[in-house]
Amino acid sequence: GIMATTKRFGGGTVKTLRFYGNPACPFAHRAWWALAEKQVPFEFVLIPLGADKPQWFVDSINPRGTVPVLQVDAKFVYESNIVAEFIDEATPDIEPRLVPADLYQRAVMRDFIAQAGSQVVPTMFELLRNQDRTKDTELRAKLDERIRNALSLEQQAEAGGHGNNKGPYFLGKHLSLADITFMPFVERMAPTLKHYRKYDLLATHPKLQD
Repeated sequence: GIMATTKRFGGGTVKTLRFYGNPACPFAHRAWWALAEKQVPFEFVLIPLGADKPQWFVDSINPRGTVPVLQVDAKFVYESNIVAEFIDEATPDIEPRLVPADLYQRAVMRDFIAQAGSQVVPTMFELLRNQDRTKDTELRAKLDERIRNALSLEQQAEAGGHGNNKGPYFLGKHLSLADITFMPFVERMAPTLKHYRKYDLLATHPKLQD
């Protein structure tokens, strides 16, 4: 709900912390998840997607017309990965920290986020949108290879930690932006690709179910 009182955020106090998003959008889900983990009180503004998007949002909030957008008083932060990382950086004293302190783990995490965003997610959409059934096998193989390449970084990330770091997350025992940026797409694409393209994402890559 709307918080009339000030709250600590970003090294100071803010009166307005407003999140523009849509539950159906995996990009908005990234930032929403980060806010939920930090348990930061915020005002939510639902923005319809597609042709129903209100003109005032494009005119006054985000000229690109995309969600999510985080408003901090009179300032705006755009792009889902940037918003999620901004939320973590603005709440350094609130656990969990979504960006690891370990420099090597941080580098591997960012490598994974880059691969997932530029290679894996676009290929998921490519397979889903493909209307030529003769190309499905080729696209499934392409997607499999790109997922394997991205997930191979997980072992490096776990090894980069200190002590026994095995766990359910990309960084082992610790939730990070790697999970927050990628899993909203897995959650939506796994049932969709299974139904429409007979591609069982979770059975093919069981690591994604851990």
